[in-house]
Amino acid sequence: MRLLNAVERMVQVAAFAMFAAMFVLTLAQVLFRYFLQIPVPWTEEAARALFVMSVLSGIALAYRQREHVVVDFLFAQFSPRMKRGFSIAFGLSILFFLAFWASGAILMAQRNWSISLITISWFRISYYYLWELAMIALLAVYVLIDLKNLLTGRIVSLQTGEQEIDL
Repeated sequence: MRLLNAVERMVQVAAFAMFAAMFVLTLAQVLFRYFLQIPVPWTEEAARALFVMSVLSGIALAYRQREHVVVDFLFAQFSPRMKRGFSIAFGLSILFFLAFWASGAILMAQRNWSISLITISWFRISYYYLWELAMIALLAVYVLIDLKNLLTGRIVSLQTGEQEIDL
């Protein structure tokens, strides 16, 4: 778990740094283009790349911290046993979806390996997909941990992470 916590912390720092850099680059782009009349074309591509990569990081981090929007008015009415059953099915369906998502990301990384951004020639399009794969893997680890906790009775629900009670 120490390794996972260290990885999670690195992803948090990276996501924050990417988002902050995206904000600064976007602000710089506006300032240079509209106030100084000097276009700086690479800032748009860099900001877009940073935005995409920070969003991908946020998906995994939000899952781990249970910060995704959840509409659970029906789910909340179920017994703990039903919640556990549905949560296990939901976790397995997430893993199934992640497998398809990862296969698409691998295919896109392969197809775009030699293509770079127009204004940032050293940044290959594949880097998006490699980061996407890393975040899919991290998300899969989080889902597997939750499934283990569901199966061992440590938690009742993926939705809330509520602790097990006597069934």
